[in-house]
Amino acid sequence: MWGGLSEVDEVDATRSHFYRQQSELSSVPSDCSSDLKVQNLISDQDYLTLVGECLDTGKLWEDPAFPADASVLGDEEVVTGYFGRVATRDEIEWLRPAEICASMGLDPAMVVGERDRFDVNQGEIGNCWFLAALANLADDDICFNRVVPSGQDFGPDYCGVFRFRFFRFGEWVEVCVDDRLPTRHGRLIYLRAKDPNEFWSPLLEKAYAKMYGSYFSLSGGLSIEAAVDFTGGIPEVISVTHDTEPEILFYNLEKAFQAGAFMSCSLGKNRHQDEAVSLGLQGQHAYTITKVVKLQSRRFRGAIPLIRLRNPHGNGAEWKGDWSDEDSYWNSLPSYMKRNLGLTFDSDGEFYMCFNRDFLKFFGELEIVHLCPASMLFQSAAEEMKHEVFHFHGEWSDESAAGCGNDGGLDSFLRNPQFLVALADPDLEDENATSTVVISLSQKVTERKTEHSIGFRVFTLPEGESRLSGDNYSQPIGRTNPYINVREVSLRLDLLPGLFCIVPTTFNPGEEGDFLLRVFVERDWVTRSGDVGEEEDFEEIEEEDEDDSEQRQEWGENTTINIPIQREEEVDAEEGKKKKRRRQRMQEFVLGRLKKRISQAGALLARLRQAYRFPRDRNEEKYLLQKIVSRP
Repeated sequence: MWGGLSEVDEVDATRSHFYRQQSELSSVPSDCSSDLKVQNLISDQDYLTLVGECLDTGKLWEDPAFPADASVLGDEEVVTGYFGRVATRDEIEWLRPAEICASMGLDPAMVVGERDRFDVNQGEIGNCWFLAALANLADDDICFNRVVPSGQDFGPDYCGVFRFRFFRFGEWVEVCVDDRLPTRHGRLIYLRAKDPNEFWSPLLEKAYAKMYGSYFSLSGGLSIEAAVDFTGGIPEVISVTHDTEPEILFYNLEKAFQAGAFMSCSLGKNRHQDEAVSLGLQGQHAYTITKVVKLQSRRFRGAIPLIRLRNPHGNGAEWKGDWSDEDSYWNSLPSYMKRNLGLTFDSDGEFYMCFNRDFLKFFGELEIVHLCPASMLFQSAAEEMKHEVFHFHGEWSDESAAGCGNDGGLDSFLRNPQFLVALADPDLEDENATSTVVISLSQKVTERKTEHSIGFRVFTLPEGESRLSGDNYSQPIGRTNPYINVREVSLRLDLLPGLFCIVPTTFNPGEEGDFLLRVFVERDWVTRSGDVGEEEDFEEIEEEDEDDSEQRQEWGENTTINIPIQREEEVDAEEGKKKKRRRQRMQEFVLGRLKKRISQAGALLARLRQAYRFPRDRNEEKYLLQKIVSRP
């Protein structure tokens, strides 16, 4: 039965958190990315070629595609800064790092001392969403070295050209920029490091602005966009509501943090917002989550959950409530606990909060980018999972730009592109009766803030069917909802063995555009068709197809992409009966396992509540803290 109008809703991200401001992993291997294959953003701007030409001529490079003039700052004659500063374009002077450092008697460097999140401090543009993710990147050696290739500095071979790499539309692209930066009175007007002669962060910001057209295009956005661009990871947005279970959310945030996920947050639009502002927090602003930790003792049950946040402004605009820098609680902690927490009391924008009493009260949205599917929330043994990733490129055009079905009903909805996935459990005695599948849909926009509202639904198909139709339609087993005008949406499902159809759509019919669908499947569940050696992976097979004909097609009424996870050969009637009996036994086994896992999920919450016993107020917290720090 079709459930169009009453079921599908659209949310305009510009009304919620998209325009926040107006005026591959450290120690955990990423299973999401294959060997890095890089394309040049601009075909005739190859880094090594540019360096060779500059060394031959003895001239510093000047980028003709992103000139050092007012055209890349914005659309207006007056440049309005995020902090209220106003300047005309004539006041902006483009200087190279050596020129900026000359008046200070310093030499420019890519990195001064130890690189960390404090190298990221917001300038005069509203791009805190970008900086919140950049702070995560600064603390992650593997991801940082992927985005900022090594060997770039201001030494003897310096020629004024630098390169950075970002994940875009399913592949890594390399962006070359010259090092002329916008300044006023000799000072950088945009992103700056804590050391005035360090330049990796402002140069990276320039490369990111070039990829999206201008500095002005970076004003307002979602942190998960930048985090995906830095990692190629999987985005997930979590809304904090009154139904949120503190213990479950904290447990999973702690697991995600340990797995190296990039995390950020913003205040909720609720009745507590004025109180939050009075306590030093900022509305419509992105904060980086830099630590998730609990204070506890092995001698008894009970824990104090803490979360550490950082304001990209990098100044004294910090939280002033419980567990803030000036809270007397810190005096009770022994030195070793303070060291483990990385505790400092500088005016650097970073602070701790109590998770269950204050963070959940004031913050309404969490943005997480998982570096691999195994770190996605609500996984209890995620660290051991391995995944295959499948990339498919498609488009909504003409009749296939059919919308979500609110206009035109089921017949219209079924004209959208369709993707088939078949899953088969290789071991019926395995404890994992279901397969974890993560589906990510991203639209290929080259200009920010032009996104359609997008989403997708997942359906089961009877065996032997090749397309979802009116005859075999059933209610979806998974869906993204509501539709929202962001670049990428994702969904995690635990699926039984079977055949599934993924239908990505825009909210409104007639909205055309290209998209990328990524499907992550537990590796043990993947059975490919064809003769594929163990050392091969799907990305390598995909790259061999130069015209991408199997992954991208002009969509017609009967066009379907089939992901080659499982393809059964033709069998005779007797063999078919045997296979049917085996499937029935498998289904009975699977359903039994599924019921067991559902009961285990409820047991997990009970165990966490018993183990954590989060304090409900300041007095309980003070009593528990005294027990934790006391000697046995």
